[in-house]
Amino acid sequence: MAIKNILLTQDAQRFEAGVVDYVLRLAKPLAAKIWVLYVVPNIDVFIGYEQGPAFIRKDLAGEMKKEHAFLQKIALEVRKSGVDAEAIVVEGEIIEGILEKAAELKADMIVCGQSDHGFLATAFGANTGFELLKRSEVPVLVFPIGPINPD
Repeated sequence: MAIKNILLTQDAQRFEAGVVDYVLRLAKPLAAKIWVLYVVPNIDVFIGYEQGPAFIRKDLAGEMKKEHAFLQKIALEVRKSGVDAEAIVVEGEIIEGILEKAAELKADMIVCGQSDHGFLATAFGANTGFELLKRSEVPVLVFPIGPINPD
């Protein structure tokens, strides 16, 4: 199976250049395109109703804009290295959003960075890499990026 599309999940708060460098080294000899994706958590999940307060929606829009600009910088640096790349930010449930985009883009592989969230976060489902491994129909590469710094 040829790898032509790699979906890289990345965000500014947990950004790890090593993940991007690794995917770049993987994609270059394969002439694969890198899709850099960030899924902004759906605000309705947190507030529990259809129309959230305006200030929360405004904050979400600002976060999406910031994340997209950040991911576009990553995509630009990847393109400067000779690999096709595009940045995408979507709103939704994180695992579902990643899997839906992977299917839509016909991704041959999903790559995500995985931090050590600790026992409680893992127990309550915060392990994105593990969920992707369980549910993805394409190979998933989980790249260790170390513990999340609470500061």
